[in-house]
Formats: sequence, C-alpha cells, structure tokens
Amino acid sequence: MGNERKVRKGQVITPFGPGGIFDFGDESFIALDISEWKLRASETIRDIPRLRQVLSVVELREPVVASENKWEEANLNKSVPYMRFPAWLFCPRCRRMRQWGWKDERPGKPPLCTHCGSKTRLAPMRFIAVCENGHIADLDWVRWAHLGARTEEQEKCTHRELEFLSDPRKGGGLASLSIRCRSCQSSNPLTHIAKKDALKHNGLGRCSGRHPWQHHENAFNCDRIPQVVQRGASNAYFPVTLTALDIQSDAEKFRDIWTDSLERHPQYQFLIKLWEMLADPKNAVLQQLVSEIASDIGESNDKIFGHLQGESEDENEDGIEEDTSISPDLRLKAEEWDVFTTRDRIQSDVFSTERVDLNAFGLTLSAEEQLCWAKLRKLIDRIVLARRIRIVRAFRGFRRLDPGGNMMGANLLTPRPEWLPAVETYGEGIFLSLSNEELQSWERKVGRSATESICNRQMQSGLGQSLPDASPRYVLLHTLSHLLIRQLCFECGYSSSSLAERIYCSDDMAGILIYTASGDSEGALGGLVREGEPDRFYGIMKTALYRGRWCSNDPICSELPFQGYGGMNRAACHACTLLGETSCETANSLLDRTLIYGKEGLTGYFEAFTHAMEVGA
Repeated sequence: MGNERKVRKGQVITPFGPGGIFDFGDESFIALDISEWKLRASETIRDIPRLRQVLSVVELREPVVASENKWEEANLNKSVPYMRFPAWLFCPRCRRMRQWGWKDERPGKPPLCTHCGSKTRLAPMRFIAVCENGHIADLDWVRWAHLGARTEEQEKCTHRELEFLSDPRKGGGLASLSIRCRSCQSSNPLTHIAKKDALKHNGLGRCSGRHPWQHHENAFNCDRIPQVVQRGASNAYFPVTLTALDIQSDAEKFRDIWTDSLERHPQYQFLIKLWEMLADPKNAVLQQLVSEIASDIGESNDKIFGHLQGESEDENEDGIEEDTSISPDLRLKAEEWDVFTTRDRIQSDVFSTERVDLNAFGLTLSAEEQLCWAKLRKLIDRIVLARRIRIVRAFRGFRRLDPGGNMMGANLLTPRPEWLPAVETYGEGIFLSLSNEELQSWERKVGRSATESICNRQMQSGLGQSLPDASPRYVLLHTLSHLLIRQLCFECGYSSSSLAERIYCSDDMAGILIYTASGDSEGALGGLVREGEPDRFYGIMKTALYRGRWCSNDPICSELPFQGYGGMNRAACHACTLLGETSCETANSLLDRTLIYGKEGLTGYFEAFTHAMEVGA
C-alpha cells in the first residue's frame, strides 16, 4: 500500500475500533482507546437522545480520519491516534528481531532493517498475548529464547539481540520456527506456543494488566492467564457496538429544548451521580450545583429538581435500571417496533416510512396465484417501506478470546465516559412483520424443543449473554431474513455485504428490517424500497422461499444435527442461507431452514404456502 495508511470512519467503530489490530500491507497497528483521543479527533454528531440515554453518555462523537493517516497527522491530534503493534519486528531477509519504539518512528515511513544492508522492511511478529479481561501485549521473546538454555551462562543471559529463524528441514509448521539469542546462542522453538496456557506452562503466564499504550501506573492487577494467539486471529478482538434508528418518536419530537440542554451540560453526569447518592433537594451541595447549571442553561432550580425527581420515578416505575434482563439493544428495538407497527406514514428529513396496502398485492395476480397469496397473506401482518432512514452505530467496548466474556470499555480509564465514538449513515429499507396470531399458533405446535439443540450449543459455547435467546420465533425470523437478503441481492443489484438485517423479536415483537446504509448524506437511491412495492414483493418472497427449500449440499445440510460457528446452526450453510458477517446480527449463527419449511415431526411456519407453490394450487 506504499506509505498510505487509510482507515474509513466506519472501520474505526468496527471491525477496527479502539483496541483492535489492523494491518496496512506489511505493517500492523492498534487503535488507542478514547482516553487517548483529543477533541479534534472526533466531532459531535446529530443526537439520538434514546441511544445516548441507554449508553449513559452526554454525547456521541464521530471519529475524524485523515485522508492519509501518517504519523505526523496523528501526532497533531487531527485524527484517531494509533500505534505500531506488535512492537517486536523481524527482518525477513537477515531474520534479526528488533523491539520498535516511538523514538524509532519516522513520519510516514515504514520500519526498515539497518543490519543486512538491503533496506528491507521489517515485518511484525505473528504471535501476541491476550487475556479474557481484554489486555493485550507483546510476547516476552527474550525470556522465550532463553527457555531453551542448556548452560548456566545461557540461563543468566539477558541480551535482547534475537533472531527469528526458520528451518525448512523441519517442515512448514511451528516446529520449524524458533527464537535464538545472538549472544549466547540459546534457542527455543515455537512448537507448542499456540496451545492453551502455553505461557503458564513455560513460566511466562503473568498478565501485564495493561495495553501497549498505557503507562505502568495504569496497569490493572489481572489474575487471568494470557493466551497466545495469532495477530489476525478472529478471537483476538470482538468489538461491542449498539445500533439505533433515528425514528424521531413522539417522546423525542416533543422533547423540551431545555431538557436536551440540561443533559448536554458538562456537569450533568456528575449531577445524576450526586442525586443518586443524596436525593435531597434541600442538600446544600446539590443546591449549589443545580444553581450553577440552571444559570448556564437559563432555567430555574425548581425545574431541574423536578426533572431529577421525574427521572427517578420513571426508573422506579418502568424498572429500566433494575431489570438487567432487558438488554439495551432490545429496549431500542422495542421503541422502533412501536413506530413501525402503529404509524402508517411518517415524513421527516431522517425517517420517512409508508405502510404498504397488502390488499393491493392480489390485484395483479392470476386466479391461481391469488390462492397462493391468500395463504401467504395469513402469515404476514404488515410491510412498511422505509424510504429514508438514519442509522447510528456506537462503539461501547470490546472483548478478547471469548465473545461472551468480560467487556473492556471504550475508555479504559473511566467506567462511565462522557462520550462514545459513533458513526451515522443514511439508507433505505423494507420492514416486514409476521401475524402474531398465526405465529403463536405455530409456536404452540412446535414447542421450545424445536431449537433445543441450538440452545444447548449456545450455552456450551459461552455465548448465552452475547447472543439473543435462540427461541423458535427468533430462529424463524433470522432465517427468513437471510433468505430474503440473498434474493434481494439478485433483484436490486446490491451485494450481500451492502444489505443488513435488524431482527425484532420478543413476546410482543416478530419482525425484520432489511436495510442498506451509505456514508453519503443522500443515502441510497430507492432500489431496495422498490422491491417492497405490491407488484414486486410477492414475487421476491415466493422466489426466496422456493430457493431456500433446496440446498446444493442437501441432504447433508438439512440432516446435520449442528453446523456452523459453535455448532449453533442446523439446516443452514453457505450454499443456502449464510451471508457476509457484516450483514448478520449474530455472526451467521442461530439459523435453521427446517423451521420455515418443516420436516417429519416438525411443522414449518411457511409450510402450507411452500406446499401450495409446488402443487400450483
């Protein structure tokens, strides 16, 4: 890639957010957490109060990314900061290793070998150490090399001049690689380095408790055993994000301007914490702080105290704070569901929707097709065309090794930061909801046992908290979403990675939103929405369900007890159901075509419709 180091704004949120490793050609970097960002590295974006409130932050800020992320630009605090990681590099020609530092950097220039005379670019080492608490570090290659010491002199050697050797006579695996000290010639192979607890077994199992950019005084006393992973391994980094549509609900539309000013005040978060501890309007400290804030925003003390008391009452009545079983994602989706299912038409600059008249679908169909449509119509409740939507995706933190493990926050120094990085995009979409009456009847027939094997695999994989509940309703909606996205790609010309899904599933929700989003402020051009019109959508739905009924890997695909990541799929593979992972909410898991079509002993939700298609009735 030459000397250009480019990152798009969306990539700073996922997959290369704070704490994530990304490669630029033969160079490797890691993005610093937001405690290291300067204000000029981000810009405030248009607010979505409900998203900000769920995240408990004052504002959301969009990363500023330089057109060419060179080191001098980062040092001027004009873009998201990053650093070279891993710091240990080696020369592919002379095999010497070197620990790189800030003082070694040259603006916009890659690291070069100064020993072999070839000016060869240094390459980053392949292995790093990470722990379940989110910490990441270089391996102690000096100590690793001297683990192979055979003499007392080698055991006492602390020289840092190392070589990363490869012996082709030992094959192409890790056994052929070794680290050797150039001073004492002590050498140790990488044969077992990738095995679980390899560092512990070799006396190197203490976690540093920090990240490469953190000072030693900020280190956390971590008791986890670091594991060795490859630099680009998928388990080295799991970004945690939260997405919301800018629906401009009535609660937000008629929101008092002064309330928004109050919640944006720099002292608001401190005021909330103080109120939680004291909750007494007569307290002198509270009165002084409220007076200062009231003066800044031009409101009375009584109004602010009334707001604080009202917030406390709302939390107690609704149980939002106490009910930890309701995830932030589900809370946001519930509000969006209400807007999609209760409003027939909405027009605004960021959210424009129109409910489709399903009765108009059968007007253009033949008598034979109208019978098929009648069977499908019973299963569908509503279709809404989202001609314009605004999507905001915020970065909350990240996990390592286990996607369901401990989350490291976006700000490593502050548990509750005042702001979080986010990106906004504009696009269009199609919303589809299923008939609640038909769905409940189907659920009573199939029972919870229909997805019992997927649930068991989900629990065994440790992903129970990070993934939705694998209920028959969710797996049905999720599988239908994938089948529709695959068909829409044929119809409207979008690639599968350009379309994304949003699943609305709970006891009160059963719907999907398929949307496309673009960084362009003008959004998409209507190609996706056009496919939801009465003269188009029935054919798309019919074709999608017909194509999904058969897989080129059948009967293997449809008969496997489990497949996919963690075994959390049944009848779903790349030939019939899976999508690009950027399009899927759950990384291509919790899918099963048999819930749509049925099989022996199991009734599919669309079974009657697909049977009518085949017999032409």
